[in-house]
Amino acid sequence: TLYDVKPYSPPSTAQSLLISYDGINRAVLTVKSDGSLDYFPTETPISEAAKGSTNSSTGALDLDFDEGGVIDSIYFLAGQGKRTGIYLDYNESNELAQVGVATMIAKTSPVSEATISGQTFVYRDEAKNEIVILKYNKDGSFEDFNNDCYVDGQQSACYYSANWNWNAEFALLEEIYSEFDSTPYKITDSGAFVYFAEQLAEGGEIFKLRKTQAITADAFVGSYSIDIPTENTRYNNLVISESGGCSYEGTACNWTITDSGKAEITFDADSTALGNVWQLAGSSSKFAFVMTHTDDVNDIEPGLMTRD
Repeated sequence: TLYDVKPYSPPSTAQSLLISYDGINRAVLTVKSDGSLDYFPTETPISEAAKGSTNSSTGALDLDFDEGGVIDSIYFLAGQGKRTGIYLDYNESNELAQVGVATMIAKTSPVSEATISGQTFVYRDEAKNEIVILKYNKDGSFEDFNNDCYVDGQQSACYYSANWNWNAEFALLEEIYSEFDSTPYKITDSGAFVYFAEQLAEGGEIFKLRKTQAITADAFVGSYSIDIPTENTRYNNLVISESGGCSYEGTACNWTITDSGKAEITFDADSTALGNVWQLAGSSSKFAFVMTHTDDVNDIEPGLMTRD
């Protein structure tokens, strides 16, 4: 498909773009109203002289990072509801090094410990039907419920726990697995999402995680489908009724909403089972779900829950 180029117009406020190559997110570029640039992640700040401007001949957004006259360009495609552009990345010899995609996202902002503490984030891969639920507890513990682990090529459900720490000096989240094993992340906030950039190696992947929001009782009442791809019974129906009653695949249950805004599903017939539900930020119909069992922390059933 051939597209016309939509001439770039400088933003009245800052504008952020997610840059990806070969389907992998690599950077977030922010263009400010005066043309100055921010780049995430970066170990050292980019030059204050770095500028973005509209090329009057091509209509592209030209990016001058103050690196010896090398100019990268983004050509935005006409007719796109969500503004998308083609990123031409040039090397120090001013030769085309790689071609990427630039997608406009909500303007990014810095994060702090409060962005992480007590929060739950969700990674979702629609194509692979994978979900990862990351829970950063206020006590410094960290839990990972996921179905993106594979055993002998078979999609499986895995649970991990560790600790986390906020390094205020370097504005880093540190996931601490042992005394000698940890992973640092730089993070930026963008509307309903946060972006995690692993800092173990330069040029690593950036992970796009969805925030979660508090569930409200009145809005929660309804019927839902839960897709748990690692279970023999993949699709499950949950009906939430008023006054705290519910039905899970025909089994009677009860539901409450915790102080954190998460919904919990309990069963009189099985006191060890607990359904955990988080609403995806900015969505009225999508939720992250995981069934846990108090008698075996590794027995989990994570999936995507959608309103019928």
